[in-house]
Amino acid sequence: MNLSIQDELQPFAEELQRYVTPVFLEELAREIGFIK
Repeated sequence: MNLSIQDELQPFAEELQRYVTPVFLEELAREIGFIK
C-alpha cells in the first residue's frame, strides 16, 4: 500500500521541488515572520 502511494506521490514531489527553491523558502519564511 505504501509503495503504491509513494509511486503516486513521486511525480508530485518532483514537481514540488522544482517550485520550492531556497529563494521561495526564504520569501515564505520572511512573510511568516521567521526572518526580520
